[in-house]
Amino acid sequence: MKRILLFVMTNLAVVVVLSPVLAVAIAERVARPGPRLELVWTGPEARVSAARDTAVVVRELFARAEARVMVAGFAFTRGRDIFEPLHAAMRDRGVTARLFLHLDDLPGCDAARSARAGVDAFVSDNWPFGPPWPAIYYDPRTVAAGSSVNLHAKCVVVDDRHALIGSANFTHNAHVRNIEAGVLIDDAPFAAALAQQWQGLIDTGLVATVPAVAR
Repeated sequence: MKRILLFVMTNLAVVVVLSPVLAVAIAERVARPGPRLELVWTGPEARVSAARDTAVVVRELFARAEARVMVAGFAFTRGRDIFEPLHAAMRDRGVTARLFLHLDDLPGCDAARSARAGVDAFVSDNWPFGPPWPAIYYDPRTVAAGSSVNLHAKCVVVDDRHALIGSANFTHNAHVRNIEAGVLIDDAPFAAALAQQWQGLIDTGLVATVPAVAR
C-alpha cells in the first residue's frame, strides 16, 4: 500500500512540475493560427469557383519575394514569362534563387555532359535575362546512363513562409492549357520544413550543381 501511495504521489509531483510547461506549449499552439490554404488551378472551371489561377499565383510568389526562393520541377519550357518576376526580384532586391531541375541522360554523353547540356537548354528556353543567375541543382541519378529515375516534384517556397505544391510543371501548357491542381500554403513552419528538406539534399551531397553559364 505504501509503495502504491508513493508511486501516485511521485507522479502527481511530476504532473505539477510539468503543468506550467504544458500550459505554455498548449497556449502557443492555440495562439498560432493554422495554415491558410488556397486552391490553385489551371484549366476549365465551373462558373462559381474559389480557385486561383496557377500562372498568376506563381508570378505573384516570385514578385513578392524578399530574401530567397526555392523552385523544384520536372519540366521547364517557354518560361520567360514565368521567371521574369523572379529575375526582377533577384536583380532589384538581391533575392537568391535555388532551382532543382530534372535532367535527362543523353545518348552518347557521360553524366557531366548530359547535365551541362540540360542546364544549357533550361537557360536558353527559360532564362534569357542574363545575370543574376539562379543556383541550379539536379539529382545525379537522373543523368546516369539508362536512368529511369525522375526528379518529379513540383513546388515553390518563398521566404520560408509561402509554399506552393501541385501537379503543374513550369511550362506554358501547365500554366495555361492543361488541367492542373495545387495548393498554396501560407504557413511558416511548413514552408521552412519543405525548404529544409531540399537544403538537406544539398548539405549531404545527394544533389549536384552545375553553373547556369558554362565557365
